[in-house]
Amino acid sequence: MGRPPKGVAAKCPLTEAQKVYFSVQYRAKKLKAMQVVVAGGLDKWTGLEVPKCVHCGCDNVNVLEFNHLHTTHMERGGDHNRNLWEHILQGKVDLSDLEIACRVCNAKLFLDRKFGPQPFTITWK
Repeated sequence: MGRPPKGVAAKCPLTEAQKVYFSVQYRAKKLKAMQVVVAGGLDKWTGLEVPKCVHCGCDNVNVLEFNHLHTTHMERGGDHNRNLWEHILQGKVDLSDLEIACRVCNAKLFLDRKFGPQPFTITWK
């Protein structure tokens, strides 16, 4: 088969078992980081906290995100969400600048900041 063209990295495809493993690890790390934010810090974390959107009450972890209240993770020198979670779990992030918001509320908050208050509300049923 030969080498890949110059500038193209060779990738080894993941097996199905590896995909499942990484997916489970990803979800577990995300959940733990959200629980730490809800608890208010690693020293207060018990593992029993239920992360919810602070705006609508959504508790579906698949759609929950971290919302930066004043700055973005990129402005603080971060690069990706995975690193944000690791920094939370290592105690390197100021938790007072973070809240948990669902994807929909996070989008509305962005619109509120960019264009002013929006004429709709979001509810979770």
